[in-house]
Amino acid sequence: MTNEGRCHELDNLYIADTSVFPSCSRMGPGLTAIAIALRRSNHLDARLHG
Repeated sequence: MTNEGRCHELDNLYIADTSVFPSCSRMGPGLTAIAIALRRSNHLDARLHG
């Protein structure tokens, strides 16, 4: 998986889950998933709209 979440060098397969970061027991993994999804969406938006 690349830094922007693309998996296996495929153009249309992106991963946004909590397995890429360790989670802390005091913080919910939901916040991590939201943050990763937002980073992926920013990358995809820049890619699609130049």
